Amino acid sequence: MSVLNVIFYQEAEVDIAGIVHYIAEDNLKAAKEFLVAIDDLCELLMHTPDIGSMRIFQNPKLRGLRVFPLKKFQKYLVFYRVCETTVEIVRVIHGARDCPSFFE
Repeated sequence: MSVLNVIFYQEAEVDIAGIVHYIAEDNLKAAKEFLVAIDDLCELLMHTPDIGSMRIFQNPKLRGLRVFPLKKFQKYLVFYRVCETTVEIVRVIHGARDCPSFFE
């Protein structure tokens, strides 16, 4: 398989910005480490996109979504879809939240 491009949905960008802001309120270094963890995961997904677990949703528009916990921030889950030439980062959500409600 060739190396895929990674793109972020606007919702995922908003999720990441909010999480970074929240973490930075208490620990600026950890917020920067969160961004590094996002970059590291993108690099991993470019080469091994099927690493995440498939998720089943009622909504047919959400077919093919995978989820993978963020390294060093395992409580945060990255939801993504693998397409022909891209990996689409759809959402980044804390696992304690009602994840399905973010997609319905």
